Amino acid sequence: MNKYLGEFTVIYKMLVSSQRKDVFLEMMVSGNKGQFMAYCYRNAEMYSRLLEEHSDISIDGHYRNNRGKTDIVVSEIRIGMNVTLKEYSDRLSGLLSNVTDEYCRTLLKAILNDKQLYIQFIPAPDSLVGQYSYVCGLLVRTVEIMDASLKLAKGHKDIDVSLVLTSIFIKAMGKAKCYRGDGFSFTRTRDGNQFGSMELAQHILLEKSQTIEGFPALLSSELTKIIRYESYGDIKPASSEARLIYMLSNEID
Repeated sequence: MNKYLGEFTVIYKMLVSSQRKDVFLEMMVSGNKGQFMAYCYRNAEMYSRLLEEHSDISIDGHYRNNRGKTDIVVSEIRIGMNVTLKEYSDRLSGLLSNVTDEYCRTLLKAILNDKQLYIQFIPAPDSLVGQYSYVCGLLVRTVEIMDASLKLAKGHKDIDVSLVLTSIFIKAMGKAKCYRGDGFSFTRTRDGNQFGSMELAQHILLEKSQTIEGFPALLSSELTKIIRYESYGDIKPASSEARLIYMLSNEID
């Protein structure tokens, strides 16, 4: 079964033609479990070009026994976690700077200043399976949805950019509280199983907004409408901002 295997440094790589004249990528990689031969049979040329610029990478795939030795069958290669973390953290800061509403900005600051919550968010996956089920996967998906939402929202006068970006970030924080990491593996937390990301996000909104003097009840209500939509089930988007996020979330997934 393919899964996130961790961070590796590529020692060497080579494109190889098989007997059927298919091209695959052969690599020797070094990770926390030692050195392995790794073979990528899909998108080999694309990943080979990626490795021309980056030698520190993240690998999805699975280990196999090959003639008495362990090697790796690669399903996906990404830029290494440290590079990804810096790139997407910088992009997140830039996106949040587009929040102009004073109370939304204060709310975001209160959340960002919660070190325990932010530390839980940074390494979290977006899910336990799927496209973003790796370390920092939630950060990557959150930034991608924010970026796409901002571009679309700027073309629609009826959409409040501050509401869109703030609610996406709060929803991500709620999802972060659903996962606990152990190395490169993650499990659901008790709160995640008992309440789910939507309820946890709403709790964060309530808790942090109560610390802000004069926080408008109408703003809290609008953010709640957006946070409480689901991409499945009976709860559907109840505002223009929620519909925008709903649409983009389905496209990115």
